[in-house]
Amino acid sequence: MAKNMRDELPNAAFLGFTGTTIDKKDKSTIRTFGSYIDS
Repeated sequence: MAKNMRDELPNAAFLGFTGTTIDKKDKSTIRTFGSYIDS
């Protein structure tokens, strides 16, 4: 879903709110949403 949103809204800013970051081989919070703005 994230890829579809980025394809359809290339100039949009995306914010992700998560309680637990994901850093696995096939999933990554930072790879999907970009770098952290606050922690």
